[in-house]
Amino acid sequence: MSPLWPAPVVTSSYGFDGDSKRVSRTSGSVTTSQVYDTTGSLPMLLDDGQRKYVHGPSGVLYEVDKASGSPYVLHTDAQGSVRVITDSLGNVIESYYNDEYGNPLITLSASAPNNAASQPR
Repeated sequence: MSPLWPAPVVTSSYGFDGDSKRVSRTSGSVTTSQVYDTTGSLPMLLDDGQRKYVHGPSGVLYEVDKASGSPYVLHTDAQGSVRVITDSLGNVIESYYNDEYGNPLITLSASAPNNAASQPR
């Protein structure tokens, strides 16, 4: 049987910046620095009662229908306008078309066969 010895005690201390974010940790004689990516932002969740929208650094990433729980991916153009919405399998649900000034022209819905429900906007 081996004798029981007390475990060594290691003291850690932390350094913080002016925004109270931890920037370093010193454990024993080893200091580890921490760096934050300040160019990005955390995803943001918005809820309008029917759908939840997840926003990221480049705009809306996807939405979830609260009634069915189905996720939908929003595909945008270079200006951030939503052009196509697809379901989780990649099937096109809706397509949006705009004029040269960005004004909405028509919406094509996959729920209408042969695009019969094209709606002027």
